[in-house]
Amino acid sequence: MLTKTLATTTLVADASSVTFSGISTEYKDLILITSIRGVTSPQFAAVTFNNNTNNVYINCYNYMGNATTSPIYSSVGSLRDYLAISITSSATNSNETNNAITYIFDYNSSNKWKTTFTETNDTSKDYYGTSAGSFQSTSPITSVTVKHDSGNLGAGTKVTLLGVVA
Repeated sequence: MLTKTLATTTLVADASSVTFSGISTEYKDLILITSIRGVTSPQFAAVTFNNNTNNVYINCYNYMGNATTSPIYSSVGSLRDYLAISITSSATNSNETNNAITYIFDYNSSNKWKTTFTETNDTSKDYYGTSAGSFQSTSPITSVTVKHDSGNLGAGTKVTLLGVVA
C-alpha cells in the first residue's frame, strides 16, 4: 500500500483539538495515526469529520485490559456526536501514551456512509482494543478533527494523516 503524509502535528502544550482541513479527494482512503496524551483518565479520544458534531457516528468497540481481565469498555451500535477511537491516558505519568491507527475507507465517496476500523493500545495500562465505526453522511470528508471527548489533548500528542494512493 502506497501512502502519502498529508499532515502531521505534535502539540507543545495542551489543546482542545487538532484539525486537518482542506483534504484533497485524490486518494482512495485515509489513515489517521494518533499518539495521544490525555489530561484525565479514562476518557475517549474522539474524531469528527467535516466539523459535524451531530449524532451521525456509530461505534462498535471492545477495549481490553491484560490477558486476565474482562473487557474494560465495550459497546455495540451506539450513536454519538463523535467517533471514539481509543481510551486515553492520564497525564500523571509522562510516559503514558495511547496509540491508535484508524483506517477511513472511501472517504471521498459521495454515495455512501464512511466506515472506519481502529486498532489501539495504551503504553502504560495494558489497554488494547479494536473498534469499527461509521460516519453516517454521504458527503466526502474534507476535514478531520481529533479531540478528547471531555477535556484537552495533552502536550506531546502527535497526530498524522496519510492518504492511501489508489
